[in-house]
Amino acid sequence: MVKCKVIRVLLLFLLIGKVLLIIIFVERLVMEAFSQPAEEKVHVAGVVDRIEDGEIVVILVEESKLELMVEMSAFDIALIPHVWLDIAFSKGKIVDIAIDWKRTNRERNRVNGLLEKLR
Repeated sequence: MVKCKVIRVLLLFLLIGKVLLIIIFVERLVMEAFSQPAEEKVHVAGVVDRIEDGEIVVILVEESKLELMVEMSAFDIALIPHVWLDIAFSKGKIVDIAIDWKRTNRERNRVNGLLEKLR
């Protein structure tokens, strides 16, 4: 009889311990979920294809074969065709655009090398 009560108490403690561990685990998951940003920025590469009427910059986005048309006034600097850009999207909108000078120079050198081969 005493053995049964001891076993019941031990089982109760085990059950309570498991429940507490589950609560702690779930609480930790919830805290991590809320500490993460709602939607992070997505970066894509794009190249300035052309500038129409001196006002509209046409950017070709590499991964999605998308063509973006952005007003020149949206940029802090003047852009020229064939400049590569790092474009950051958040919630489906452009939130940041920066010139990727490294890629621009690499692509320019590649094109110049191809032109030299043709001559």
